[in-house]
Amino acid sequence: MVNPNLLRPLRNAIALMLNRASVKLAMADQPRQLLQLTVLKGELRDGVEHWQAAGLSHHPRPGAQALVARLGGHSDHMVALIVDQPDVRPTDLARGESVLHNDFGHRLYLRADGTAVLHCSKLRVLGPIEATGDIKDRCDDAGMTMQAMRDVYNVHRHTETGAETELPQNLMNGGGA
Repeated sequence: MVNPNLLRPLRNAIALMLNRASVKLAMADQPRQLLQLTVLKGELRDGVEHWQAAGLSHHPRPGAQALVARLGGHSDHMVALIVDQPDVRPTDLARGESVLHNDFGHRLYLRADGTAVLHCSKLRVLGPIEATGDIKDRCDDAGMTMQAMRDVYNVHRHTETGAETELPQNLMNGGGA
């Protein structure tokens, strides 16, 4: 039989490999974000690396919850694997759907029906926009597609100085009339 005292250091190292922590401060101006965390019973840890998925970055606010790993079971090399803010996590997803969100309520949903739904106060695109389908404004009311606007423009006439104008010479093209 193995003496239980011999296994105690190994058991303790395994038990301490993963812990919950609370974010106190995030230093996002580094190549790898560094966090100040409160771990276990108030243990303050500075300079904890926050590993994030390639192409995604998040600047957590104080109070965010983290899952931290002590690499090799050593307390001198701790990394934050996941940082979550459950109080702002959207809960209106169907099975298989995804959402990208932030603390301010801005969200990009990838819905089960193939629709991408963006909730934001303003959308600004740097660069050209291309679409293979129609673009429609005010889609929840009496909006109009860009093609419908072109169709109206291309056949419009109006009265000017007592006479009706000719049809526009420069037609708006775009795949329709």
